[in-house]
Amino acid sequence: MASSFNRGGKGKVIASLMPPDADRSMVALRDHMTEGVVDYEWLTSISRRLRSGRIVDSELDDIYPTSIRAVSSLFWTPVSVAIRAAELLVKEPSTRVLDVGSGAGKFCIVGAATTGASFTGIEHRERLVRTARLAASRLGIDEARFIHGSFDTVNIESFDAIYLFNPFEENLWDSESHLDDTVELSDERFVADIDSAEALLARARVGTRVVTYHGFGGQMPSSYLRALRERRHTGYLDLWVKMDGRSVVRDGALAIASDPCDDIERVRS
Repeated sequence: MASSFNRGGKGKVIASLMPPDADRSMVALRDHMTEGVVDYEWLTSISRRLRSGRIVDSELDDIYPTSIRAVSSLFWTPVSVAIRAAELLVKEPSTRVLDVGSGAGKFCIVGAATTGASFTGIEHRERLVRTARLAASRLGIDEARFIHGSFDTVNIESFDAIYLFNPFEENLWDSESHLDDTVELSDERFVADIDSAEALLARARVGTRVVTYHGFGGQMPSSYLRALRERRHTGYLDLWVKMDGRSVVRDGALAIASDPCDDIERVRS
């Protein structure tokens, strides 16, 4: 097991950013609700800009409650990174993408909106799942769905692609830096999660695409080819493809027989 990668520039998360009654703010969309009536014209504009890929983080973050917006730059994938990651993961509209540790749903919503493919987020904090579902519903992004549960229970063979934004690193932080105290976090869980993630990746079908942002804390199984590396925002986006096992290839070093990623560019550092 490798040491974890830092989710660039995070710093400390102040506990007061995530108040105990944060759930009550889920139904309040900042200044765009009046006496419980949602400003659908504003939401339609945001959705249109999102689907065209012409939206910035501050605009998309506005659909979330205050407690989520306050930690967006620390925990959620930036819009520009999400758009590029989705582009690398999705080969066709029928592609099924799994986001491990989907949080408030930002990556899945951006990916589904910009590609038209199916994005599923798995998240262990139930209140974040509710927040993600509400955000996707408000924007009319039906291709994004969210599940409350543990990622190691997912049938990975039903997915074509996987996204990992270093989802387990929070286990290694001191308690004051945690997003909240609603889930168990520990060094022991970090080790268990990395082992489970590596096993999940090993079970994936040949041809499965995996994009990591700031890594995921573990080692990619040797059956994966790293087909592309790009510097984006605060870290690296790496595209990996599960090979058929007839050639053990790492970092694009060898030619592949029966290569499922012939259509993508070789590693670019």
